[in-house]
Amino acid sequence: MEEQSKDISDFIGAFRRYRRKILSIFIVIFGVTAVAAVLWPPTYRSSATILIESQEVPQDLVRSTITSFATQRIQQTQARVMSRTHLMNIIDQYGLYEDELRTQTTEQVIEMMREDIALDVISADVVDPRSGRPSTAAIAFSIAYDGQVPTKVQRVVNELVSLYLSENLKTRSERTEETHLFLRKESGDLSKSIAEIEARLAQFKENNLHALPELVQLNQQLLERTETHIRDSRNKLERLDERRFYIQGQLQQVEPHMTMTPGAAAVILDPEIRLKALSADFLSLKAKYSDTHPDVVRLKKEIDALERETGVTVMDAEIEEQIAVVRVDLSRAKERYSAEHPDVARLEQKLAGLEEELVASRAAQDEASDTADNPNNPAYINLLTQLDQVKNDALHARANLDGFLAKQEEYESRLVKAPQVERGYSAIVRERESLLRRFQEVRGKVMEAGVAQQLEEESKGERFVLIDPPQLPEKPVKPNRGAIIFLGFILALGASLTFLMIAEGLDNAVRGAKGIESLFDIPPLATVPYLSTAEELADKQTLYTRLITVAAGGTVAAIAILHFIIIPLDVLWFRVLRKLSVVLGL
Repeated sequence: MEEQSKDISDFIGAFRRYRRKILSIFIVIFGVTAVAAVLWPPTYRSSATILIESQEVPQDLVRSTITSFATQRIQQTQARVMSRTHLMNIIDQYGLYEDELRTQTTEQVIEMMREDIALDVISADVVDPRSGRPSTAAIAFSIAYDGQVPTKVQRVVNELVSLYLSENLKTRSERTEETHLFLRKESGDLSKSIAEIEARLAQFKENNLHALPELVQLNQQLLERTETHIRDSRNKLERLDERRFYIQGQLQQVEPHMTMTPGAAAVILDPEIRLKALSADFLSLKAKYSDTHPDVVRLKKEIDALERETGVTVMDAEIEEQIAVVRVDLSRAKERYSAEHPDVARLEQKLAGLEEELVASRAAQDEASDTADNPNNPAYINLLTQLDQVKNDALHARANLDGFLAKQEEYESRLVKAPQVERGYSAIVRERESLLRRFQEVRGKVMEAGVAQQLEEESKGERFVLIDPPQLPEKPVKPNRGAIIFLGFILALGASLTFLMIAEGLDNAVRGAKGIESLFDIPPLATVPYLSTAEELADKQTLYTRLITVAAGGTVAAIAILHFIIIPLDVLWFRVLRKLSVVLGL
């Protein structure tokens, strides 16, 4: 037996057999979706548009200290506005999410409100005035809030707009003030650093006063001048030494003391020469006569006078020889005799007398030394005067030379230290110049920051301007009841057809001539039509009436839903007419 194939007539017959169930499924599903669309609580949306208005004063004249992009500032402001504190204040102020607060945590409710708030940035293609390149810039942004009560929705958007505007002004004021304070602090720190580097530079100059780079040429000139003075001083000393040697040679040839000999008035002898001659005569006379002889006494007095005059003693040696001889005799006598022996006493007395004579002679010599140093020869005195002058000039020249040598060493030390001092000096000067440049830059920025702060205080800078205030929503934005009803219709129709196909596929009953022919492979001889009874005809009539009533009621309900929920009929009519006029070109 071949499988029975089904065509459209079979499905039409099946629809007639299962029409009650199919209609029940369609009515249930479509009715549930229609009721859900009608009973779904409406959600209203109110929005406001804020324009990002550029600063009134051109940036070429006054540059703002806020350099971030508008999109970035909007996101930062959004993070401030969407904080937990602000959102909870709005929820408490307007009584939002009362049912949710009973069943959910505060964090969940706040997250729910954040999801209901929408921020949309409006961008435009612009040309950067500084680089001249095309770019995209944010020129405005819109704030929207979804809620179930239109008045609350409008008030919430108003509050959000106020928060955005105030937070933007607060943020910009705080940033300009912080920038101004930071630059002023930086300027103060640089000023202190400059004062410190100035003190270091002054101390460095004081410590290296004569070795600074700008004095190198002067030190070189002073060194050359000092070397010239040294050469001149040395030459002068050489000339003075030569002069001194010459005068000393002249002094050796001139006797300092001049006197007359008794026998020759025209002959002048030196006192020392005369003393030597008289000493020789005295020794020769003493060898002949006793000490009391008149000639011996006279020579002795004359010798004493010359000794006092010249300071030269010729008798000391003789007295010292006599003392030595007496000491030897005394030592021998003491070896032979006792201390009281007359010879011992005589020798001791003689030794004491000789020692007293030696002492007196030396005292007389010291007394006469002063007079012996005073020459009386005019030529000798003239030479001595010249010699003293030469010695004084030499001492003065030597002192000058020592001073010049000390200066030369000092100047050379300065020149040797100059490269090292120059490196240290240049390092301090470079650091000072760098600090001065930074100080000038920061001072300029401080002035710009002050002007920018005043610009923000007077609301002349970039600001947010409300150009489209939030309106009271007149119709909900969701749910889309027409779409839900249409979707319910499609879902009900699909479910009904699916039921029909499944029911017909599972039904193995044989119906009609086509079923008999497919079952027995023999066509039937005749077909007797189904004869309905009066009761069945009445039931059909009732069913048709019900269907017409349901269709009419559904049509009226659909028109009512379209008019009251989706779009008014008059508005729809005018839209249709406008579309037709556009299509037909009227």
